[in-house]
Parts: sequence; C-alpha cells; structure tokens
Amino acid sequence: MKYLFIFAYVVFASSAMADGYSYRKGVNISHWMAQHLEGKYADPWRLNETEVEWIVRQGFDHIRIPVDGRILISIEGKLINELMEPFDDALSWAEKHGLGVILDMHYMPGAEFLTPAAENALWRDERLQNAAVSMWKQLAEKYKVHGDRLRFELLNEAVAPRHSDVNSLNEKLVSAVRNIDKNRVVYVSANEWGKFKNAEYVKVFKHDKNVHYAFHYYEPHIFTHQKASWSEHTQYYKESVKFPDTLSNLDRYFPKGHHMLDLNGVELDADYIDNDFDALGKWAKKNSVQ
Repeated sequence: MKYLFIFAYVVFASSAMADGYSYRKGVNISHWMAQHLEGKYADPWRLNETEVEWIVRQGFDHIRIPVDGRILISIEGKLINELMEPFDDALSWAEKHGLGVILDMHYMPGAEFLTPAAENALWRDERLQNAAVSMWKQLAEKYKVHGDRLRFELLNEAVAPRHSDVNSLNEKLVSAVRNIDKNRVVYVSANEWGKFKNAEYVKVFKHDKNVHYAFHYYEPHIFTHQKASWSEHTQYYKESVKFPDTLSNLDRYFPKGHHMLDLNGVELDADYIDNDFDALGKWAKKNSVQ
C-alpha cells in the first residue's frame, strides 16, 4: 500500500447512517490528486480497486480524496473534466464496495495552506472567488446523482487574514452547491488550518443541517510533526519526542516568545488531548451542529 495516511481530522458525523454510509472512520488518500506539476497530477501512482477493497477490509467506512483545485478550472472558468477522471474511478470502486467518499478541495487558485495569509490572493481577489464558486457549481452538477455516498469538503485548511474572510467564502461556496443540490452534506471549517480553537469564529449555518463542520487536530505539534522538514519548529528542535512526555527544557532551543515555549513543562498526555476535544464537543453541542 502506498500513500495511505490516517485522516488527521475530525468530523462531527451524523448518527443517522443515510444509505448505509456512516462516515465515522476514514482514511486520507494523500498526494495522489492533491499535487500538480505543469497542469497534471505530479504523482503517477493511481489508486486501484484492489486497494479500495483492502481499505474496506481494515474496517474503514470512508475515504477522503484531496484534489488540487488550482488546475481544475480553465481560463474561461470551465471545469476540466478529464482531470476528475481518476476521482470518478475511485468513486465507482468506493460505491461498489460500500465506502463513502469525501471530495476535499485541498487547494484553490490563490489559496494554499503552506502560504502566509497575506500572500493568499483568494481572500482579496473577487475574480478568484468567482472562479471558486463556478468550480463548485460545476462539481455539484457533475455529481448531483450521487447520494450520501459522496460529500464535499469545500476548502481544506484555509489560511486567511481574518476569520470573517473564511466565513464569507464559506457562504458563497455553500450557496453555490445549494443552487444545484439541496441535500448533499458539505463540510466547512475554520481559519488557520481548521484549528479547534477557531471553532468559535465559524459561521454556523443554522437553517441547513446538511452543512457539517470539520476541524483538524495535530496536537501536540512538537510530537506529531517531530523532524518534519516542512514544520517551522524543526529548525530549532531536532530531538525525538515521546508520548506521553513532559518537555522541560524547551527554553534552551526556542527563541523568546516562540509559541512552542507554551508547552514547556506541560504534561503531554491523553488528558491534554481530551481537554481540547471536550471543548470542541461543547461548541458543537451549544450550536447543535454535526
């Protein structure tokens, strides 16, 4: 098996299992359709039906397929359907074997999660926002015949200057899908990589119970991203980190004011994680959301 990574993201899935799809235990099909090179998917590996069957045998009930939206729309604003053919294959295999699918828009033109907020043009360029709306309208039309076996994640890990920027785009994208498909479950998320702590700033679509809310969780980051080349903190801290553990010497590594110093002397254990999930659970209950 290649490129199958545990889905580091939590969704408040409905207790009702519409069409038998529960969306409670998923796996992420990373990189496959999420990166591009010169207008084509950069990774030649293709998911196949044998691997889909293997995923089902492991007890998973859905897969999340990140897609690179930066290359899906032509200059004229038309969806480039041939770039969705790999996804269409995966969707057919998943349907055959009773596996739910999330179409995750991993990037959009002008929106990349490894780019600083001020450099992401999507939040200030109305043309790019209109392109995003057009793309989701066309995707909603293309897949409207599929029931709850398919769900849409409208934008992965937004990084915007303001929380209100994300809310405004969420409204536009939800409206784009609803103009075509009134009932499909769509996921919206929070600013700054969908962090738990930003749930309180998310606009809740109170009159649309098929808008669900997705958040990403990587804490404690110093453990989950230890030695990751793309993670900023690894330029300072190159030691191995166990879990559970208490790190009491971080001031020797990180400059004054660095956010990792907040973990100095903190017991990183199951309780640390439970507290974060409890807070998010209370937010979900307060707002009566999935």
